Amino acid sequence: MGELLPTTTHFALLIGVNSDSERPLKGCARDVRKIAECLRETLTAGAHIQLCTADDSVADGSNVDVANDRTRIPELPATYANIKGALEKILSMARNGTYVYIHYSGHGQRMEASSEYSYRTTGDLALSFLEAKDAIDMKSLTGLELANILKAMVDNGMIVTLVLDCCFSGCVLRHRGGLKHNATLLREYDPNVTSVSHATAMNYDSRKGIFYNGDYRDASMLPNWLIRPEGYTVITACGPQEIARELSFPGQTYRHGALSYFILRAIEKLGGLGGKHAHIYPYLCSMFRQHHPMQNPMWFGNPELYFFGEEASNIGLAAAPYSVFWNGSCLKLQGGQAHGVCEGDEFAVYTIGTERPLVTSKASNVGPLTSDLCVPEPQAFRKKKGFMAKALTHFSLRCYPIEIDLSDTCLDDWQTALGNRENLVFRNSEHQYALHISSNETGDSYRVRDSCGQEEASGILRDLEVEKKKKSPGQVLDIVERLVKFIMVRSLTNKWNPTALEEQYQVNLLNPTGEAYQPGAVVSVEEGDQLRLVVQNHGSTPLYLHIYNLAPLGDIKNILWASYAVVPSENRQNGFRGQWVHRLKTMIPSALSLDSVSSCEDIIKVFLTTHPTSFASLEMQEFEDIRDHGTVEPGQTEEPPLSGAEDWVALDFRIVTHKNQRC
Repeated sequence: MGELLPTTTHFALLIGVNSDSERPLKGCARDVRKIAECLRETLTAGAHIQLCTADDSVADGSNVDVANDRTRIPELPATYANIKGALEKILSMARNGTYVYIHYSGHGQRMEASSEYSYRTTGDLALSFLEAKDAIDMKSLTGLELANILKAMVDNGMIVTLVLDCCFSGCVLRHRGGLKHNATLLREYDPNVTSVSHATAMNYDSRKGIFYNGDYRDASMLPNWLIRPEGYTVITACGPQEIARELSFPGQTYRHGALSYFILRAIEKLGGLGGKHAHIYPYLCSMFRQHHPMQNPMWFGNPELYFFGEEASNIGLAAAPYSVFWNGSCLKLQGGQAHGVCEGDEFAVYTIGTERPLVTSKASNVGPLTSDLCVPEPQAFRKKKGFMAKALTHFSLRCYPIEIDLSDTCLDDWQTALGNRENLVFRNSEHQYALHISSNETGDSYRVRDSCGQEEASGILRDLEVEKKKKSPGQVLDIVERLVKFIMVRSLTNKWNPTALEEQYQVNLLNPTGEAYQPGAVVSVEEGDQLRLVVQNHGSTPLYLHIYNLAPLGDIKNILWASYAVVPSENRQNGFRGQWVHRLKTMIPSALSLDSVSSCEDIIKVFLTTHPTSFASLEMQEFEDIRDHGTVEPGQTEEPPLSGAEDWVALDFRIVTHKNQRC
């Protein structure tokens, strides 16, 4: 497992640091050894696994046999030099398409801002390692160093999974100016501050008001190192204002890092590797919510990648699942009014690694962010853990009726197809409709229009004409149902509590001249202009921020490339300003430019919630058979993210991008 071969397809670097003279942890080294053992049993060939640990059992730096059999996994002291060397070795040996898994379990540190890309309010991220094998002082690998290495891996075509079961403090690195897709936030690393003693680290963090004891892993927040990082996924232990704590179990003398323990359980339940991060994450949320609710894990990057391998064959979930956990005698669905869930919507409940649902249940007591799923015999699977749910119905789509106007030659073909659409409502011309489906006299083609007679909907579709010979009625209705979902998401607003959170937040979109626009405004810009989205938290509790782009041809994308962003309330002592800023850069794709399209329209939809949640169920990809569209590209976070009743608000900005006439 330790030999590097030209045929190596999987590289794992597993780091566990218990040793710390001031704040020693107890489970880090053991956790990564258990993960190494699991990987070794799963990856029989083509894998290189390297352990780097810091605890008493490997003080001499010799190899340790974690399973007491013939196979040994290389284990080195977790010194700065060993970690940096292992990362650079992977970078030099791995090729395009190679899978890389980096797992860090231990303490994180927050260091004074050391570069122009740092956040002055929170400083730079740093991971703590031994300076040398028998050293007392620690030497830190800065976030800037690690980010440059990760960027190089992604640029070389490696597929990276990074797990951070540790403490971070919102130290996001940035680049001056606006950024396009594939632009980098990072430059050459600044070596000025790379070593820090225990005392210095403690004094610094104490000034920020963070407390510790031997069971805690401090506050946690991962920097958004790269823009739109399609090549990697990062999973973190908790949010920036939370404490990451080790788990203990009755009858056990040892502890586990919560994230490490739950990820190991996920690998075991999958029967190996290859689970999609979009499925693993809600499983983790369920496990934390059920067993360790003081932490809320986060993800950054690309959730459509698979965990350290190709797609596992035993996953039955096709769509982004909801997280589910036990709440008394019923299950609690992490989806509610804000997600378009309605009373009576049906859900299939799974556990990770299963193809068939355990049970189906209907939503009841639908609240702002959660709903109940009552099951007839809960004791039958009461001991199971890590639930997820897939929506089987979407009754919220019924609020947008569809008018059918077809020639007689089409009616027979459509009768069965219409009857099978439980989510849709079809009406005649006497009622108001959201979409209109018509055919020509011969029934050779269909056309879909909105209620104003325009190709749906105000730029979402441009001349959608479907040839009958290419599309069956069922396929046409698939397209229509997607369009209705787009309209539903576009229309989402908190009609149950219209004044929700209005005293706690302020959201503005600033154009290049600094002019501020309120939600609901239409913002006209030229291609290449930079906009700034500014979110202020005036309350005393955190706000959770989600940003989606509703693009002209029907795709809905998460432009944060993260589970969410946290906007803590203002706390100057801890470096939180109560403000969060994100830059956007607009563009008209070349495909539309070649079509002589002079402008395109996007809707930026901003969700603010009082509790962590996921809106992944709202996302949609663009139509495969329709032309490219305009987008608002994500830029970098300019300011860092600095419990009560559920609540939420949805805000919209319409951005019209015009072709730059000077080009």
